[in-house]
Amino acid sequence: MGEVSCAAIKLKPAKEETEESIRRFMEDLIANYKIPDFFVFLEDLPMTPIGKIKKMALQKALIAFCFTLN
Repeated sequence: MGEVSCAAIKLKPAKEETEESIRRFMEDLIANYKIPDFFVFLEDLPMTPIGKIKKMALQKALIAFCFTLN
């Protein structure tokens, strides 16, 4: 089993998007192989006190999400 790409997305308040709408938007801008395999919509991204994304915590959350798909 190989790696899969996943995009974590936090929408602005009152915005509604679907995986399909984001995928269609990206198809016009970037090459097909660069489009992530999965899109995960999150309420909040894990952040450090100075405002940077906690990459390891985000990775754990995305892995947990992927295991719920099976």
